[in-house]
Amino acid sequence: MALQTSSVASFNELAGYFRQRQAAEEGDRWYGGSWYEGGIDQWIQWPEWLNSRCDDRYSALDAGGCCRDSRNAAVRLALHLSDMAQDLLAALDGGVRGCTATETDLSPLVDAVPGVVAAIRGTLPGADRVLAIQLGCALDRVSLVVGRLAARGKCPWRCVQHGRPDRGAGLLPLREQIGECSELIWDVLHPRARVRA
Repeated sequence: MALQTSSVASFNELAGYFRQRQAAEEGDRWYGGSWYEGGIDQWIQWPEWLNSRCDDRYSALDAGGCCRDSRNAAVRLALHLSDMAQDLLAALDGGVRGCTATETDLSPLVDAVPGVVAAIRGTLPGADRVLAIQLGCALDRVSLVVGRLAARGKCPWRCVQHGRPDRGAGLLPLREQIGECSELIWDVLHPRARVRA
């Protein structure tokens, strides 16, 4: 049975997505299916070709390959930035790194987000469906990092307890840029009929 997608996720798809994310975190090589058939949420085995570090298996199956395997420079740049930032935050939360060092190393990564978004936008014209899916997946990883920083009420971005200014407001323009770029990707994947005047 072919994997089918639609523009609106059903409750069943969302439930499968969250089960799939939990399975990925636990290192399970199974993931939830994304179709509804007779009230049963299907579970199928993770294909061997799928990258073991895949963050979004539904997109990977839709594209026929994981964005982590992409040769596109913008995709690889976005994933590299995201991975580095996630590793820094994990080290901070695990007590391996201090707040000041983490902020120092995160600052250039956050400053690079507009350039990464611009690189993704620049790649979109002429992108085929597979590349658009991979660009969307990579942009989502960057969005998660920015969202995670914005949601933190503590170090390293909101370090008022250490006498540094709250830098959370600076994340709002980044979130807006990411949102606009995400809409452009959506338009490539789901073109709208042009309205005649």
